Formats: sequence, C-alpha cells, structure tokens
Amino acid sequence: MKPCHIACFTILVFGCSSPEVETPTIPKAPSVSAGAGVLQTAYESAKAEYARDAGAKKEYVAATVAYATAVMKGDGPSKVKYPMALDLYAEALKIDPKNEEAVKNRDMILGIYESMGRKPPGQK
Repeated sequence: MKPCHIACFTILVFGCSSPEVETPTIPKAPSVSAGAGVLQTAYESAKAEYARDAGAKKEYVAATVAYATAVMKGDGPSKVKYPMALDLYAEALKIDPKNEEAVKNRDMILGIYESMGRKPPGQK
C-alpha cells in the first residue's frame, strides 16, 4: 500500500481535528444507501431461510458477502463500517471458508489495519 493511501485512510478513519470544528458523533451503524438497504434486507431474509433450511447455504453466503461488500464500500466512517464488514465476512467464511470475495476483502481490511500498526476491533 502506498504511503499516500495510508495517509488518506488514516484521515478517513481518525478524521482531521481542528479547534474550530466540532467532532461529529459516530453513528451505531454505517449509513445505508438504498442499494445497501436492499442488500441488508436480502441478507436478513437469506439468514432466516438458512436457519430453517440448511439447503439455502449458497444463497445465504452470497447475500452475506454482498451485504458485507456494500457496507465496506459504503459512506459510513471506516472505524464503523470496517468492523461491521469484517464480522459479516467472518459469518460467511464460517460456512464457506473458500469464498474468494470474502477472503479477498477480509484480507484487504486486515491489511489496512496492519499497515497502521493496529489490531482490528475484537482481536487481541
């Protein structure tokens, strides 16, 4: 990762403080665009269906990964959306450990944390 990417990411995650500017409060979940909202609904439906019928595994994993990717790319603050996306990717990878998109995106987020010398939330 290039130094300029790390700097930009750091500003996105931690913000840029100035005495004249109030720090906004962090929402509990990233803002959800209309598209991500549809994916969230699809994820919730697929999760419920998988709980009733293990044969819905493929659809559940696909919906979980699609929603995680929308969260990761969404407009919310990185310190909110990246942990949420990591949790969703972990959920999908429990069922399908070889899911390429989930592995790739999880590893990318973990690499960003590593490049900043930080551990992802929930990891020691």
